Amino acid sequence: MTEKQPTSNTPHIILASGSPSRRQQLEDLGFTFKVEISGIDEDSYKTNKDIPLAEICQKLAQAKAEKVAESHPDALVLGGDQMAVLGSEIFNKAATVEQAIQSLMKLQGKRHTLFTALHMCYQKKTFSYLEINKMHMRKLTEEQVKKYVEIAKPLHCAGSYALERYGVALFEKIETRDQSAVIGFPLITLINQLIKWNIPLPFL
Repeated sequence: MTEKQPTSNTPHIILASGSPSRRQQLEDLGFTFKVEISGIDEDSYKTNKDIPLAEICQKLAQAKAEKVAESHPDALVLGGDQMAVLGSEIFNKAATVEQAIQSLMKLQGKRHTLFTALHMCYQKKTFSYLEINKMHMRKLTEEQVKKYVEIAKPLHCAGSYALERYGVALFEKIETRDQSAVIGFPLITLINQLIKWNIPLPFL
């Protein structure tokens, strides 16, 4: 399959994130882009107790995009972040199978919040958006959780689940305006903003 090349009036697109899910979302929409990880210190934001968690998530997406945009002022830079939160506890991305199992066991049978932030920089314009997803996880046994982690391998995912990799079966209900936001980017909002900025889409 031949990769579709951007037209002359399409800006250079940079994904300021190492997330495989966000990368797949953009690829599935036919976008041509490159990945450049910002390298910002996320922990310095998450340990700030004076800022609401939703605001921290949005600030992280903004910091990632703006850091990369400094070196690419004419590019369209897309930054994103996700935070799974139960009460005041942030469920960071699991680095090991054991951590993923521990997180899911805490979340099972409960409703938690998944914040999904988007920040876009294009020339001198910026756009920020936060989707608040209410995630109702069904009651799961430890055996079910272990089986899911073994099959789906949801490491480096907020909350240690990935809807696109069997994760939808973990939930009784998801309250959101855009289910794509649970995966990575809120694509409806992202596309709406591209249209407002008169940026050509690969499929329209």
